[in-house]
Amino acid sequence: MSENISKGVANCADKLVAKRIRTIRLVKGLSQQQIAQALGVSIQQVQKYEKGANRISSGKLYDLAKFLGMPITCFFEQHDGLPLDLNINNNINLFEKDILGLINSFSSINNAKLRKHLLATINLISKH
Repeated sequence: MSENISKGVANCADKLVAKRIRTIRLVKGLSQQQIAQALGVSIQQVQKYEKGANRISSGKLYDLAKFLGMPITCFFEQHDGLPLDLNINNNINLFEKDILGLINSFSSINNAKLRKHLLATINLISKH
């Protein structure tokens, strides 16, 4: 086994999963208590998962994905299937109320063509 792998130390992928757990929970409007009950752990454990202080096991991650009604890959990939950048941009606060509202509203649009055009419009506006 490689000496570069530190047992119990969170790496970039662990930190990504931690941020994704929190982001998805907030976007879905779920509390840490609801997640804790679904996983059979304490609220404090969920907080540690979300902060990346404790690694979440593959079994618990599977259970969480099932509870959320999402594929387990949602913790590692964007919805278009492209891997997320492991260098997470800390300048963006994904937990601001208006950003969460935008995410919720955008995700409720079922028309893929409309979503694509809306995204192109937002990208155009953001450049000005």
